[in-house]
Amino acid sequence: MIIVTESAATLKAFIAKTSLNNLAQAFVLRMALTFIMHRGRMSCSQAAGFIASEASHRGQLTRFLARPRWQRYDFNAPLRMALLQMETGKGRFFFIIDATLSSQSGRKTQNTHSTGNHKRRPKKGRRYDIGGTGKDDLNGGKDVDILIGGFVTLSQAMLEDVRNIWTNGDTYENRVDDLTESLLIADTTVLDDGAEDTLKGDKGRDLFRQAQRLGRGQG
Repeated sequence: MIIVTESAATLKAFIAKTSLNNLAQAFVLRMALTFIMHRGRMSCSQAAGFIASEASHRGQLTRFLARPRWQRYDFNAPLRMALLQMETGKGRFFFIIDATLSSQSGRKTQNTHSTGNHKRRPKKGRRYDIGGTGKDDLNGGKDVDILIGGFVTLSQAMLEDVRNIWTNGDTYENRVDDLTESLLIADTTVLDDGAEDTLKGDKGRDLFRQAQRLGRGQG
C-alpha cells in the first residue's frame, strides 16, 4: 500500500501515455501497483484500497473494466510500445496476461439507499438527489444536476464517485455515458419502486435516471 499517488510518480507518468482521463488513469494505477507489489490475492478489493489517501470501492474497478466505453480502446497498446522502446535486445516478445478469476456467490444486497414519499432538499454541492421508495417530487435546483427516481444499490463511496464523475470537467455526453455504463445502471443499480415520480431540472444540463429510462434535459 502507498499513502499518496505521488509516491508512484514515475509509474503515473508511464500510465499517462494511455491518454486516459485522470479518473481512468487512477484505476489503472491502482491495478498496476497491486500486481507490482503482489501482496495477497490480486483482486479488485486489493486494488481499491492500495492508495490509502484515495481509497475506492472494489465495485468501481470492476465496472471500469467492464465499461463499454473503455473496451473500445486498447489502452495497453501504447504501454506495450513504450516498454518495447526501452528494450535494448532484439527478438520476439510475449505479452502474457494473468486471466485468473476469483469470485464468490452471494444472496444479499449489501448497500441499498432508499427514501421516499417526500420532497427532497439535498445537501448543497452534492449534485445528485435520490427519490427512494414511494411517490416523490424531485426538483434539481441550482446545485443538483442528477435526479434519480426509485432507489439505488450504491455505497456511499460509490455515490461520491457519481459526484466526482459529474464534476470532472469532461463533456456532458461523456459524463452521461460514464455514469450510465458504470454506476447508474437501469435495473441493476437503479431500481424501480413502482411509484410515479416527478423529476424537474433547473438551469443547465441535467441527467434524469430511472429504471429502464434515461432522460437528458436542458433546464
